[in-house]
Amino acid sequence: MSDDSVNVRPAAGRRVMSPRGADVPAKGFAINPRDPWWARALRSGDIVPISNSEPPSDATQAAPILPSKTEEKK
Repeated sequence: MSDDSVNVRPAAGRRVMSPRGADVPAKGFAINPRDPWWARALRSGDIVPISNSEPPSDATQAAPILPSKTEEKK
């Protein structure tokens, strides 16, 4: 991507689709802010800029796997 790319992630509680109709990665991805699709998403708050060193939020981390009730009875 070009030097003017911006790293972004979906805003909390938002489901964001790419121009091709696929869900975007929750942990973040790079965009061209001059692209009309992504410029609109930035303006509306659907995506938010992040720094390269920003740790993922709790919402993007996987939930712990708990045993099912049938496994607990054994």
